[in-house]
Amino acid sequence: MNAKLSKALPHIVALVVFLILNCTYFYPQLQGKKYRSQDVVSHQGMTKELIDFRASTKEDVLWTNAMFGGMPSFQLSTPRDNNSVRYLERIQQLFMSRPIGYFNALMIGFYLIMLLLKVDPWIALIGAVGFGYSSNHFILFEAGHMTKLRAIAYFPLIMTGVILAFRKKWLIGGMLFMVGMALEMNANHLQMTYYLGMILLIYVFIEIVVYIRKQEWRDLLKIGGILLSGLVLSIASSSLIILTTFEHSKQTMRGEPILQKTANAEATSSSEVEGLEWNYAMQWSNGLKDLMTSIVPGAVGGSTVEKVSQDSKFAVEVRRLGSRTDRAPLYWGALPFTSGPIYYGAVMVFLFLFGLGTIKGRLKWWVLSAVILTFLVSLGKNFESFNRLIFDYLPMFNKFRAPSSITSVTALLIPFLGILALNQLITKQDKAETLKYLKWAGGSMVAVLLLLALAGPALFDFSSPRDATYAQQAGLVDALISDRKALLRSDALRSVLFVILTGGAIWLFVQKKIGKGALLGVMGILTLVDLWGVGKRYLDKDHFVASVTYENQFNPRPVDEEIFALEPQGRGYYRVLDLSISTFESSQTSYFHNTVGGYHPAKLQRYQDLIAEHITKGNIGVLNMLNTKYIINQNQQLQLNNEALGPAWFVEAIEKVSTPNEEIDVLDSMDPATVAVVLENEFGDYIGDFDPQKSGLITLESYAPHRLKYT
Repeated sequence: MNAKLSKALPHIVALVVFLILNCTYFYPQLQGKKYRSQDVVSHQGMTKELIDFRASTKEDVLWTNAMFGGMPSFQLSTPRDNNSVRYLERIQQLFMSRPIGYFNALMIGFYLIMLLLKVDPWIALIGAVGFGYSSNHFILFEAGHMTKLRAIAYFPLIMTGVILAFRKKWLIGGMLFMVGMALEMNANHLQMTYYLGMILLIYVFIEIVVYIRKQEWRDLLKIGGILLSGLVLSIASSSLIILTTFEHSKQTMRGEPILQKTANAEATSSSEVEGLEWNYAMQWSNGLKDLMTSIVPGAVGGSTVEKVSQDSKFAVEVRRLGSRTDRAPLYWGALPFTSGPIYYGAVMVFLFLFGLGTIKGRLKWWVLSAVILTFLVSLGKNFESFNRLIFDYLPMFNKFRAPSSITSVTALLIPFLGILALNQLITKQDKAETLKYLKWAGGSMVAVLLLLALAGPALFDFSSPRDATYAQQAGLVDALISDRKALLRSDALRSVLFVILTGGAIWLFVQKKIGKGALLGVMGILTLVDLWGVGKRYLDKDHFVASVTYENQFNPRPVDEEIFALEPQGRGYYRVLDLSISTFESSQTSYFHNTVGGYHPAKLQRYQDLIAEHITKGNIGVLNMLNTKYIINQNQQLQLNNEALGPAWFVEAIEKVSTPNEEIDVLDSMDPATVAVVLENEFGDYIGDFDPQKSGLITLESYAPHRLKYT
């Protein structure tokens, strides 16, 4: 065989394997089916006005009226057609759309960095599958967190770029870091980037100390210059979205508060603090029990709507009550709800523990400290003494919510060290030491897993606050608890099996009873079967629907048709308050109408204050002021609000106030039909001594998201 072809063969095989695996797993995509996620549906609702306007005028705008009475569109549908970084993204995705493309990118990124760290290509392939098929990635896709998944795909490039730079591989390290960061910035999920930065800073600090001790000042400055230059260039490549995000953030609920809280009073909302309020930011905090899912996927019940067999206690009990179900609320962890566990795979965790013994040097200690940090941060409010310090004092940390999502970084670190350990086992090993740590890793895991399997049902109460929903139906809660115990036991024993098989394969290799090929074949199969099996619980072909079915969810409801009949001029002349959905957690109504509700994690601060102080309390004056002409009740029936004030109106008087608190409070008593309230020290110069006269007629002649023409 040609030498070049022989050298390239493992890489060709790896790419083909990734493509085959992902095409097989996501075969419905190749059939033209689409994945239906509430987050994706909501995003299409919030961007529909912008997309339609762009299609009809070829013009991009940075404002939409579809949600919250109007907001900047920087984070919704910003044009980035001239950013050439997207071509690199398409290459890493093997020119496939999501989900196949996203999982291609996850695997290729990990495979590439393993090669650059001199890992055997066949071992790198196993690691790529172990990283790509971590249950965390299936869960993120299932939940519709697409930008988060894209951002994670470029973690390996960034991390390895930093490592190689400090190993004095200036060119490849700097290029890898710059390209990885450029792709990361283009993905535009700053929370994920921030979390990765946290653990990389630990590595950088360790390396700086080493360089200082060796007095290698010139090399240290060179590394700093290379990484800093790469960072600046990568940020510049996506400066449009980054700068607008920065500008926008200062005016949102993640920026400084506008309202002043009462002296010595504890903040109760994000309107009263800079950044997010503690309880709001920490809603999605893992509990200690949730961390058990790292090695036992069903440790705390799996998901809030876990798939169950017809023989499960819950399904049997539901049938006794005259119904049928194949889903059960088995999750009993600390999160409000979840789509699934943070399972890294029993095989990968075993290799990680094995590597903690066999791998030498500061890289191991960095990975271990980073894993511990991510677990502690993920606990959020459930480890308040630690996380309060980070939340209050670490710059920008309080801008982010859902600390449990930092475990996306853990999903990279565990296979990273595990695959390095497997590679070292193949290339060089001390037999006595290998057997010592093989027994340590396998013995400790099996002991913990057997404890959970055998004693777990007696160690926990398996209850959840959500069980109160079923308390009135005799037997349902007991059935849930029984199924939760059974799932913990069966999944713990499942993990025991994978640990024993993994450890057994390594033992046979060390004893020279099997060769490298057999070992890697067994490791690859075990890794794939382990993670594929868990992934299929939470993202399967059943989650995909035919294109026609997908598009039908955007068909107008009868109540929408009623509004269309009453508003021939279109969406720009009225707003809707939809109480038939979660008004401020969904943007589905914005697909057809401009609304006073919607969903976005960074709402404008002033509007958030208006929601909290008035809209949720049903202040009809404020709704009139927002031109809320239609209210859809919980039964999807239309209520016409004849008092809505229209797109613009004349008032008789202007009431000037001195503080934002006075401004928000006066809306309880003023009549917006006749009076306008103005915060004098901020907007007084716009008004001056103007004396309004309530006479004449004002009419909206034409509407566009960014341009309204009045007569």
